[in-house]
Amino acid sequence: MTENVGLHEIPIDKIIVSKENARRTLDIYSGLDELAASIKELGLQQPVVVFPIAGQKDKFELIVGQRRFLACKNNLHMKTIFAIVLTKPMNNIDALAYSFVENIHRQDLEYKDKIAATMKLVKELGNIHAVAKKLQVSETTIRNYLGYAAVPEQIKEMVEKKKLSKQTAVRISRTNVDSSRAIAIANKITEAPRREDRNAVIQTSIDHPTYTPEKVFSEAPKMKFKQFSLDLTDAAADALERASKKYELEPNELVIQILVEYLKNEGFFNTT
Repeated sequence: MTENVGLHEIPIDKIIVSKENARRTLDIYSGLDELAASIKELGLQQPVVVFPIAGQKDKFELIVGQRRFLACKNNLHMKTIFAIVLTKPMNNIDALAYSFVENIHRQDLEYKDKIAATMKLVKELGNIHAVAKKLQVSETTIRNYLGYAAVPEQIKEMVEKKKLSKQTAVRISRTNVDSSRAIAIANKITEAPRREDRNAVIQTSIDHPTYTPEKVFSEAPKMKFKQFSLDLTDAAADALERASKKYELEPNELVIQILVEYLKNEGFFNTT
């Protein structure tokens, strides 16, 4: 996202923690004694990341490595810390995005922090596509983080009028990245009274992203479903159950979404 100027040993009192650090939960202080003990024994294995503060000579803002920084400063009372220094100051959005990307790829960020960061970025950048590009993740991932918050307002109105369930609204939004298409598909689904018919409409829209909403609705009755059984280990089944709760999707719907996205990304899917 930005180049760095290499590794430097910086006085700890010259560093402040960024207000835009993606990690905001209170458990940031949990386990600092253990982390400090590890750093004392093995050294700092991964440097923190900072950028210069505009207008303040020799002052830096910490954007990645908050817990390591706190352990070194408060527990070990170190005077200096090794840091990767970025080339120039960042604005708030770039700082938040950089922190998010660094943490998410290390799988070291609480889910609620991901939600808070993505909601703030959507508000600032205006749409999910821009946020996905900024964070270097798929639009589906962003929609999964946002859940019902990502559902277009016109679809939410259908939920309020009892024309759609909240779960159906979320599923439509997650599987149709274009808002206008999602709204049109939602309108069509309200015309399908049976759950099986609604599932067919949603699945047709997923399988054929180039179809117009009208064609999706006309082709949905032709949708054929094949059943496959999956044998999961207890660990995998437990993981799937946790994921389904997190993403507010039924386990089978989540499996379908993951499988379809994987097959598309690998080039096995026919979307004509």
